[in-house]
Amino acid sequence: MKFYSYLLVGLLTLGFTACDNSDNAEPVFTEKTVELKSIDASNYSNWVYVNLETGEQETHRDFTPWFYIDPTTKERKEIAAQGSPADVKIKWHVAFRRELVKTNGGSAIATQSTSLDEVDVKKVQGNFMADAVETKKPLMIDMTQMMKGIVMFSQEDMRNPVLTGWIVKKGRPMVDLTYTPTNLVYVLRTKDNQLFKLQITDFTNAKGDKGYITLKAVRVK
Repeated sequence: MKFYSYLLVGLLTLGFTACDNSDNAEPVFTEKTVELKSIDASNYSNWVYVNLETGEQETHRDFTPWFYIDPTTKERKEIAAQGSPADVKIKWHVAFRRELVKTNGGSAIATQSTSLDEVDVKKVQGNFMADAVETKKPLMIDMTQMMKGIVMFSQEDMRNPVLTGWIVKKGRPMVDLTYTPTNLVYVLRTKDNQLFKLQITDFTNAKGDKGYITLKAVRVK
C-alpha cells in the first residue's frame, strides 16, 4: 500500500513540475532569412508587394485616387481610384514604390544597429509605428504627360514613416538628387504578430538605375 502511495505522490509531483516549467518557459525563437536583390520599384505609379517569407512579388498600379492641376484652367482635377488592395493575390508584408515603404496592416520600429545578427528582437524597446496617410507632401506618381504640363499626384499616399526612413535624399529632383541608404535594421511586426528583422541596403541595380531595392529579411518567430 505504501508503494502505491509513494507512486501516486511521485506522479503528482512530476505533473506539477511539468506545468511549472511550461508556464515559465522562455519563448522559442527560430529564424529564417530571405535575401532579395534589385526589386524593381522604379515605376512611380506602381507598388511592388513582397512576401518576406517566400520572396514572392506582385506589382500593381497605385490603388488610391490621383489628381493633377489643369495647365490651362489651373483647376484641380480628380482621377478616380483604379482597383483595390484585394487585387493583390499573394500574402504580402511590405510594399515598395521608389523609396517609399508601406506594410500590410503592420507596424515598425528602427534600431540603431546596422547588423542583423546583433539585433535581438526581445530587447528592442520603443513604440512601433503603423502606416499613415501623407497629406502634406503629395508625391508625383505619373509623369507620362509632363510635356503637356500634366503631372499626376497621389492624394491618399499611405506609407510607413519609420520604414521609409531607410534612405536619405539630398539635392534637387531630376538635377542632382542623391540617395544614401542608412543600412539601419528595422523590426517589423505584422498584423498577425509575426516579427521580422528588415534591412534595406541598396536603391540601384547593377547598371546604376535608381528605384531597385535590395533587402534582407529575417523572420523571427
